[in-house]
Amino acid sequence: MAKNLMFFEFQEPVMSPTFYPTYKKLEHRKFYKIMDELWFQKTYRVLYKEPWYKSGKTKKRIPGFTDRILYY
Repeated sequence: MAKNLMFFEFQEPVMSPTFYPTYKKLEHRKFYKIMDELWFQKTYRVLYKEPWYKSGKTKKRIPGFTDRILYY
């Protein structure tokens, strides 16, 4: 984009602190204020238990901020 080789004349908005990753949320979650230090862990599913045939261990899932918004 910086070299105008693709997405010519498209722009990306300035990232804001309220742009969160798309991520699996807990089903029966409550609303938590962002001031709560553990709001992310209480809202999103950050632990993942692998199936038994993949060792059955519980691993941390790291959310990715890979969603891109472009406008023309």
